[in-house]
Amino acid sequence: MPRMPTCRPLHRALCAAIMLSFAPWAVADGMSPALDRVSLWLGGYSLEANVALEASVGTLGTGHLDLESGHENVGRARIDFLAFDNQGFTFDYFTLDRSASQTIDKPFTYQGEPYQLNSELHAKFNLAAGSLSYHWWFGSTNDIVGVGIGGTYYRVKLGINGMIAVNEESVAGGASWSDDAVAPIVTLAYKHAFSDRLRTYIDASGMRKNAGKLTGHLYDFRVGVEWFPWQYFGFGAEYGLTRIGLDHDGHSYDANLDFRLQGPSLFARARF
Repeated sequence: MPRMPTCRPLHRALCAAIMLSFAPWAVADGMSPALDRVSLWLGGYSLEANVALEASVGTLGTGHLDLESGHENVGRARIDFLAFDNQGFTFDYFTLDRSASQTIDKPFTYQGEPYQLNSELHAKFNLAAGSLSYHWWFGSTNDIVGVGIGGTYYRVKLGINGMIAVNEESVAGGASWSDDAVAPIVTLAYKHAFSDRLRTYIDASGMRKNAGKLTGHLYDFRVGVEWFPWQYFGFGAEYGLTRIGLDHDGHSYDANLDFRLQGPSLFARARF
């Protein structure tokens, strides 16, 4: 009876090398075409920003001040990476830094300082927001749904200068505060791949932080499309809506900043 052919040591090494060379493709077969192993996003966020401040000091009551309303362009960066075909991680970061001037026409008190009516008020604020989120992606077809959790870091700085009333006289004065916090978020997403080079997605996340000196909420919704005219390089476009409310609980005063951001983003994309 003829003997069955066997792999000698050199042949066995060659067989192992061939099998290992196909291993990544075997793993990739279980991954949805709507996902990438590693994906980089670098671009800009063209948004309409509406920022309002409410402040209250003891028995002096509450004042409302519209700090900013208009168009703003900010940079934005994001990175996605995938583990085990369905465990997705995303880091997203952007900042908003503006100065604004406004003539106040109603009583306003901030950090115990009563600002004079019909005087010029100068405000400078900075918001930095970064999030790290996790998605468990369900499915390996062209349509997948992801649910998960994560954390958001936000830092806010605010300074105000103007004319204040001291002993019934007007003098220049101002006040400022800065604080940061970390809060958990819940995420929900959907992705569809028309092909390996054209995809669309919807992503929503939210959080609420009720403890600490800086509390508040953040809600974010995005819808977008990804197009790769080349295998590893392409473009992304999305439209986003973001609402951020931050409450600062001080010893002698309280302040609330309300950010409403919306607009399109454009990205240069790279995937591996």
